[in-house]
Amino acid sequence: MENKNQKLFALFLINSLGIIFYLFDSVISPYELTYGIFLTGIYWFLFMLIPAIIPIFTNKKLWKYITFIIGLLITLINMVIGIGYMIDNQIKFGLLLLLYWGIFGITASVNSFKWIKQ
Repeated sequence: MENKNQKLFALFLINSLGIIFYLFDSVISPYELTYGIFLTGIYWFLFMLIPAIIPIFTNKKLWKYITFIIGLLITLINMVIGIGYMIDNQIKFGLLLLLYWGIFGITASVNSFKWIKQ
């Protein structure tokens, strides 16, 4: 059981580290990285850490559902961000975000659902 918790922690942590791509693009894009964009990235990173931290501290059924719901919500929002970049004619970067957040987010969400069922 502890192995499943550590696996969920690792998957959600790797998923949350994808914000580095977003912030790096803000630095190299024609727009400059402003303080507001930087703070938004930090807050979003901290919010994405919530489903990573929950499995480490608790194993109760309610928190398992909360982890799954927040993780799935974050995955969907991140995939919309990737699609938004693709619509904005940044196909390569949008595809990178879509694949990165999609693969790790969906894998983490599926494992979170399996964690509920055990």
